[in-house]
Order: sequence, then C-alpha cells, then structure tokens
Amino acid sequence: MGYKLLVVTVTYKPDVQELCDYIDSFTRYNDLGEAAKLVVVDNSPVSSWDISGAKEKYPAVEFHVNQSNLGFGAANNVGFSLFKSDYVLFMNNDAEFTEPVFGKCIALFEKESQLGCIGIGQVGCLPFFYRSESTLKRRELERRLKAGQFDPYNFFLSGAFLMLRSSAFEKVGKFDPRLFMYCEESDIINRLVKEKYVVRYVPTMSFLHKAGNRKKMDEHLTGEVLSRSYCYYLKKYKYANHKRLFFSRYKRYYKCIVYFLLAFDFKEVAKIVRIMKTSTRIYKECFPMQ
Repeated sequence: MGYKLLVVTVTYKPDVQELCDYIDSFTRYNDLGEAAKLVVVDNSPVSSWDISGAKEKYPAVEFHVNQSNLGFGAANNVGFSLFKSDYVLFMNNDAEFTEPVFGKCIALFEKESQLGCIGIGQVGCLPFFYRSESTLKRRELERRLKAGQFDPYNFFLSGAFLMLRSSAFEKVGKFDPRLFMYCEESDIINRLVKEKYVVRYVPTMSFLHKAGNRKKMDEHLTGEVLSRSYCYYLKKYKYANHKRLFFSRYKRYYKCIVYFLLAFDFKEVAKIVRIMKTSTRIYKECFPMQ
C-alpha cells in the first residue's frame, strides 16, 4: 500500500509519556488523514519498555521492533522500507507537531521538481540549523546563522525534522548505516546537493523540539559514538583539515567546563574531561601518525 507521506521516528528506551505526546500531536495536526502513515521503529533492548501498551493505544500506528540496536540512520532506513510513499518525514520522538505542516511542505515539493529536502523552524531548541564543515570564517558563519540565512553548502538542517522526496532519498542511497548516530543530516544533505537536489529551510513553519540548549552531555554518546561518527564522516569526505575540524569541538567543551566550575558541579567537569580524553584517543585511532 502506498501513502502520500510516511512519517518515521526511531526510539531507544523511550520516555513513554513523551512518545505518546508525540503521537498525539501527529494525530492532532495530521492534515492528510489516511494518506499519512506514522511508523515507530524501536531499537530498544528486549523488555526495556512495554511496547505492547503503545501498540494497543495506537492501533493506526505501525510499530516495528528491531532485534538489535541498528543505530539511528539504519533504523530510519528500515522504517522507510516498510511502506511505499511519495514523501518521507524523519522526525525525533522528543518533538511535537504544533501546527499542520504536511500539506504546506508537499505543496512546495510539488511546485519545484528538484526540491529534495525541507527543514522547518524548531521551537525550544537553538539554533534552527547548524554549521557544517565550511571554508567560511567562523564569524561569518555565526552571522548567517543568527540571520537565518541557510544554504546547504555551509549549514545542515536539524535531523529532528527532515522531510524528503522519497525518490530523492532512494537515489542518494538513503542514510549511511556506517554512521551509527550523529552526522547523518550533514551526510545526506551533501549527497542530495551532489545529485543537484535543492535543500531548503522554511522558517514560516515550525515544530517543538524538546532538546533545549543542553549543556550536560551523555558520556558514551558524546565521547565514543559522536567521535567515531565524526571521524568516519571526515574520512568519507576526505577533509584535509580534519584535525582542525575535529578539535574545534573542544571549544564547546572548555566553555562547559567553565560553566560547571562556576556552578560547583565538579562531577560534570570530570565527565567532560573524560569525554575529551576518549575523543582524543578515538581521533588518534582513526587518523594515526597525525
């Protein structure tokens, strides 16, 4: 069966109430009716949460349980493969719809045949989009970011809401499963641009992203998973300045250390120091003799 729009979200040990809020917001603001299908792909370990209750509460939602944690991009690929659709929206479950956007986005796609991907404004989380591995000076990037001047060569859209033409997503090879988590947005946008697709940020529409401006970091995700994904990404695109790009992230770590020192949160400071040590070790493994 084919749909106009397939909405795919990936979960891992989810906050059940947060997931229910997300599904409820989809139902409330779905302006396509039965032409839109919501798919929840669960990467959680067996018995880590009671998915049967969610299945019973939301019979119209397709729940797919993976046998192991495939990672973010690979799990989204699984969700995409379950049904045929003209368009696909990949969206976080720590988000909520706050207005009808499906029809408006599809109208933009149907007006422009080379439009491959759309991102919209995210309320509750700044920035609205993110700096990429640009050759522009940092000050100029910051100016454009604050002004909302998106372009796919210097920025990438938030992976919390990525709506794509399904044929374009398939043509560029879908998400790279070797990126377990992080860098998927930048990678997919790079490949869309290479295939001459238009990537657009539309600030006149928005959704709620509950990530906020987080200072606290998950030690494993930030130190291990992010570092390995970013090293793979830098090698994939053969960045000659990979060392500068990789360690430029440490500026944020230093700022967070100062913040937590002033807050007398020494456990958080120690965690960030461990993250930096782990990241440095992984970089040296991926780029020996640098």
